[in-house]
Amino acid sequence: MTPALVLGGVLAAEAFRTTTRCAGSGAKTNAKFGAAVGTLVVASIFLALYFCLPAGLEAFAMAGLVYSLMWCNKRYLPEDRINKFAKDGAYREVGWREATADCPRTGDLYLVIGAGFVGKRLVQRLLERGERVRVMDICPNPFPADSKIEFFRGNALKEPDLEAAMNGVNCVYATFAMLSFQNRLSFQWQAPYAVNVTGTEKVIAVAKRMGVKRIVQTSTSHVACSPETVTNVMDETSPYVKREQSHNHYSWTKALSEQAMLAGNCDELQTVCVRPCSAIFGAKDVTVIDMMLMPVTAMIWPAVYSDFVYVDNVVLGHLKAEARLRDNTPGVCGEAFCISNGEPTTWEDMCRRVNHYSPRKSMILVGLPSLIFMCAAHICEAITWATKGKITFGLFTPACMETARMEFHADISKARKRLNYTPCWSLDEAVQQSLAEVEKRPDALSVFDLSSPRGSPASTDSDPSVFRRLVTPGGRKTPDSADVDAVTDEAVSANVSMAQSPPP
Repeated sequence: MTPALVLGGVLAAEAFRTTTRCAGSGAKTNAKFGAAVGTLVVASIFLALYFCLPAGLEAFAMAGLVYSLMWCNKRYLPEDRINKFAKDGAYREVGWREATADCPRTGDLYLVIGAGFVGKRLVQRLLERGERVRVMDICPNPFPADSKIEFFRGNALKEPDLEAAMNGVNCVYATFAMLSFQNRLSFQWQAPYAVNVTGTEKVIAVAKRMGVKRIVQTSTSHVACSPETVTNVMDETSPYVKREQSHNHYSWTKALSEQAMLAGNCDELQTVCVRPCSAIFGAKDVTVIDMMLMPVTAMIWPAVYSDFVYVDNVVLGHLKAEARLRDNTPGVCGEAFCISNGEPTTWEDMCRRVNHYSPRKSMILVGLPSLIFMCAAHICEAITWATKGKITFGLFTPACMETARMEFHADISKARKRLNYTPCWSLDEAVQQSLAEVEKRPDALSVFDLSSPRGSPASTDSDPSVFRRLVTPGGRKTPDSADVDAVTDEAVSANVSMAQSPPP
């Protein structure tokens, strides 16, 4: 009985702590007097409960009192939070053409393997540049109305599919992956290993056989980050995450994938890896902007600092990497490059940016008790383990929560120096751009049409034909970015037999 009461007191105090924190009155130890009010109030409540509760229930109040007095709230005080924003409409001044001036049209045939969030945006940018583009994905064609795109429906684990798609191709963008942030159980590794590792090895082997000259792989900052190994600043020299260190099956399989891609670099086939860091966002991204546009936005770890990188800045990194391969720039072949916005921030401040620029001013930030939710996630994972995966709870797992709690940002100086990469959109401009696309503003959609100047309120809002040309069938459309760069478990279920033995 006593352990249950102690646990209940701790969980109740955690719930109070989160509510207090998200009201702006939470405090760090030894912080200002005004910021400590929340701690004192909650501690006083538990102290009163200690004297008021019936005999035998004192353990509940004492546990809550002790726990509340040990708080170390990481959320910043209101006066320390972001309070400067870019001017409204700043996204209209972004110069994509200038940023990609050193990535000219090549006339090559490009293959994008993986038509997810990044892949679709990359395809759109290549089309803008006037390139011939071929897309391969295991899912149905996401570009049915665009006759300029040659679509192959195929599996990256099947060499005949890869050979057909790579026939005559000069450069491959390998954006495919199985995003298994949430999985860490012992029976869940086969599918991500098959896609992320075996699939990459097959792409490299077939590319060499088919005479492909270059591969640009979409990697991730998580190849070098886990709760055990993460540091405040991550760069390309950070050690790869090993399986025994990884908190999920995504990080270590992507680490092996990146190592295989870099090892595949040779005179006949140039390879390079681009590491987006850490949360990629944009219109219809599902996990960032879409969540922050909900009337109520949850915050479990409001003050965790990480890199949010705009999807078009990620694409820019890919284009720069491929262009530097063509230029034979020293120090690019067989290398990895971190790509971010270079403006690490918190989930809370990112929410405040979205709220500031969006006409939906009713967003409410609600803090959730992290300890309670972590306990619940462990219970859900236990159910998944007991049923051998027959019952799952999506992203609500301890592994996914550990991913969200990691605090780090990336040093992009290597990409700046060797790739000539500079983020094209600042964080504020990117949020504005994303919201403008969500709202289908003509001046935002015009960024996908190089035949017209960058839109402005005067030049586009008054010309409805621009909007019709950009969004009607047959015209240039903003890609639907709701899909993620992933291959489903079902898609690889027939192919995981190749990876049944534990990987190295």
